[in-house]
Amino acid sequence: MTTELERSYARLLRLYPAGYRRARGDEMLDVLLSSGATRLSLRERRALVLGALRARAGAAGHRDLGAIWRQSAALAAAMLMTFGTVGTVQRQLDWPVGDWREYVAAALGLAGIVLTFSRWLPAAIGCAAAAYLFPMLSEGRLSFSWSMEWLLAAILLIPAAVRGGRPRWQQGYLLVLPLALLDPALTPSLLQTDWIVLLAVVLLWVVIDERAAIAFGLMLTIGPVNQGMAELYGVNVETSYVMMWALWPAAMLVVGSLIARRRSRI
Repeated sequence: MTTELERSYARLLRLYPAGYRRARGDEMLDVLLSSGATRLSLRERRALVLGALRARAGAAGHRDLGAIWRQSAALAAAMLMTFGTVGTVQRQLDWPVGDWREYVAAALGLAGIVLTFSRWLPAAIGCAAAAYLFPMLSEGRLSFSWSMEWLLAAILLIPAAVRGGRPRWQQGYLLVLPLALLDPALTPSLLQTDWIVLLAVVLLWVVIDERAAIAFGLMLTIGPVNQGMAELYGVNVETSYVMMWALWPAAMLVVGSLIARRRSRI
């Protein structure tokens, strides 16, 4: 006879993906029932909900620390290509006359995003590099481009292509994060409320998936990279602005790496 406790456990286990339930659902239910509990505790409920969220985010189970970083770097690359693709199209639509070269670069970046989540990381590297170089080379001259997103994406994809660690389709929701940077109200600022709320949400999400914080931190390094290139080309950048752009990615990377190290030992 099915007890009320067993039905409660079964309802919570339905939060897990179907494939996960088929592989482990019966075992998990047996373990929960063997604890001898007579009622579902708040701690058990919280643990099951968090476990379900981690499973749906592709973050369940033990992972090697190196694999976490390689996968996070690949996710950051996809986020950078998303930012570059959407930002390029947005700029072109705002201008009276669009440049076809930039549209080609955006298409290459979009292809790179798809390839990053598939098994063709070397091809994704090629797309990212081509998206950076094409607008310049098609004009017959190699010059500095402010669109460093795709170049940095190509570099971040290299470790995963060499050692393995492509992101999973379940992590595609993280591609929403870079779109926030297209809103001027969310441009990084030390004391800007909207930006702090966004960062707080990402930091809290480490409870579910630490790779979100690591990937977002790696993506935000585009700020210091752009500022460094600006300095090389003689453009003066305020020190406080550089520090602001360096602080946020550092916070993301420190928190994410600490959680990743802890979980890799479990």
